[in-house]
Amino acid sequence: KDIMARNKYLLRDEDRVFLYVGHISEGKNVVNLVGKFVECHNENEYLFMVGKGDKLSDCQKLADSHIIFTGWQDNPYQYLDMADICPTYRAGSHGGHRRP
Repeated sequence: KDIMARNKYLLRDEDRVFLYVGHISEGKNVVNLVGKFVECHNENEYLFMVGKGDKLSDCQKLADSHIIFTGWQDNPYQYLDMADICPTYRAGSHGGHRRP
């Protein structure tokens, strides 16, 4: 774990970090992610949202103090290094690769 990055956000060793890195848009279902996280997180769980997009303000309206929005980061590796869980979502099959 990246101790310096965790210290920057006043996270303890026992805190669990969920991380989303990507475009904050409808197709990524991030509004649902934020809403469900607010409903279900424990006191020692935090969700970091690294990115920007047209659904950012919707996500911010739903968020509580356990969700941290970092904005776009050219180098998100410090966040990857401190993460315990990285949720992903793929809407539909557009953008995927087909096998011949």
